[in-house]
Amino acid sequence: MDIKTWFEHGTSLKIKELRYLTKPPVPYNIYIDEITRRGADNLNNIIEHDVTIEHYFNNKSDEKIIEKFLDDEKIHYEKNKEWLQDEELWLSVYNLETIIEKERI
Repeated sequence: MDIKTWFEHGTSLKIKELRYLTKPPVPYNIYIDEITRRGADNLNNIIEHDVTIEHYFNNKSDEKIIEKFLDDEKIHYEKNKEWLQDEELWLSVYNLETIIEKERI
């Protein structure tokens, strides 16, 4: 599963994996995709994605777009929102339920 393509196609918002080398204009999004592979009979054909999406913003937020996308995809999530004083930004963190995909081998 290509998280970047999935998210950008579903929300029309840009997202980057892990981090930006220089701070981009606000708002911006990053994601972390922790992958676990498992399976039966010596096959690693089940892939579990533990995805965290971080949405950084100041006044205007695309939170509703992100949340509608996750709701439409039927992905359960936990959301935490906090003010980053040093950055003078808001941060909403979405911890998604594990997304499971099965590879055909």
